[in-house]
Amino acid sequence: MLHRRIGYVVWVGILAGFVVLNCEKKAPKEEPAPTKGRIAERAYEKPMAEWDKAFTTRDTSSAEFFRLRAWRYAKEGFLAGALVEYRRALQLNPRFAEVYNDMGYIYANQGQPLKAEAAFREAIQIAPEVPLFHYNLGCINEALGHYEAAEAELRKAQQFDPEDARIYERLGTLDLRQGRYDEAVADYEAALKNNPEYKEAHYGLGRVYAEQNQHDRAQSAYSKAIEIAPNYAEAHQGLAEVYRKMGNLEAYSKELERYKALSAVSPGRKSAVYLVDLEKARRFYTRGLTYLRLGRYEEAMETFQRALKIEPSAAEAHQALGQTYQRQGLLDRAIAAYRKALEMDASSPMAALTYSNLGATYEKKGLPDKALQAYKQAITIGPELPTAEMAYSALRALLNARGVEATIRECEAIVQAAPNLALLHSDLGRAYYRKGRIDEAVEAYLKAIEADSTLAAPYCGLGSAYQAQGDLDRAIDAYEKVAQLEPDFPTAHLMLAALYKEAGLPDEAAEEYRKALELSRRPR
Repeated sequence: MLHRRIGYVVWVGILAGFVVLNCEKKAPKEEPAPTKGRIAERAYEKPMAEWDKAFTTRDTSSAEFFRLRAWRYAKEGFLAGALVEYRRALQLNPRFAEVYNDMGYIYANQGQPLKAEAAFREAIQIAPEVPLFHYNLGCINEALGHYEAAEAELRKAQQFDPEDARIYERLGTLDLRQGRYDEAVADYEAALKNNPEYKEAHYGLGRVYAEQNQHDRAQSAYSKAIEIAPNYAEAHQGLAEVYRKMGNLEAYSKELERYKALSAVSPGRKSAVYLVDLEKARRFYTRGLTYLRLGRYEEAMETFQRALKIEPSAAEAHQALGQTYQRQGLLDRAIAAYRKALEMDASSPMAALTYSNLGATYEKKGLPDKALQAYKQAITIGPELPTAEMAYSALRALLNARGVEATIRECEAIVQAAPNLALLHSDLGRAYYRKGRIDEAVEAYLKAIEADSTLAAPYCGLGSAYQAQGDLDRAIDAYEKVAQLEPDFPTAHLMLAALYKEAGLPDEAAEEYRKALELSRRPR
């Protein structure tokens, strides 16, 4: 996924991780903006003299010695060797939190975000008050698309180090990714309050304003970032795009050429090129989503394809391309794109959405069996996600067409993976009721109500089931709840009237009949 492959590369760049150290010494390098917070302290900033001293002493009984040797391997680009040395350090000191944190960097640069996440968690378990560890875990969660978890960890880092501009900047970027523009502006401005020269925060503001078509503000923010760091390629690219939208083609051409010149990295800097390319891919993907939301499908399709040309394994770009094809009625292409996305990622929340979209496409193609399987996969992967409810809403129509037995069989299988899906329990209860399995129907309806007590349908079915059991009091209670949740539903009052009459309560029955008649006469 782009947020897996690109996200962690982006945050590693922010953390000045090991891939950056992998660049040739001759490569031009901007000095990072100073920051007030403790997260600014980085062990790799130690002078080379300390590295050499560590190897001269060769105190192999010290975990720190192996940590330093791992750093050196990492600096030379030998990440597998670095991991070996880190493990040796942990053999000597299993509670060496900094080593787990360093290993998180390595795993992230190797494209293993889940291992990186686990390493950062180990560091936090040992030293829960170190803001850097929470920051790193927040960044890797952002890369994995776990935005709520990412924000929670970044807020913890903020509590321990409220003056670090980078924490606010990452929060701003997290907001931006989710389209929360006002919150993003507030976080970027908080970053700049702590460090007015923090170029990434100015650049982030430029992105927010650009996405909102506030061109003057975007121009000002990008220009400020460039003023602080004249060789900031991405800021030149952003400014070029703003000028293009403003119709200033001369300024656009100038900034675009500047961006291209800065992006032309020498062959000896393969890792840096990879970083720049992945950032380009992420930007194409984000732009494509904007085109998709606006219904500009040709531009969206072209932009997603450009992202995939740079990063062919980006699952979410394949998924978004599939959506673009689907909305244009190009169903075979959409199916191919969704399948490609699932080849890259078949288990994340994004995969659940992909399966749901694939199911809808199969349905449009007249392939109900394949649609059913795709919807089931979407529910199984993310039973707690909104995607599950969306997929089940589509799936239930397919089940209704297959009859009661098929509904019972499929629902009983799915409920194991999605025990908190209220509609699923409700439909299973209705199918049990229709087959005369009343006790099982009652149990299913009660589970539906436990999962979501605001739905009227389970109470309605429960009332009918209790009536079938001869339990009029409970049946009345259930239908009274239906009337409470859906006061304009005539059937609820009609059923209550019948139950009151059967219970020997004629006055109450007459009142409910009156309400039902009044509601039925209202124009719809």
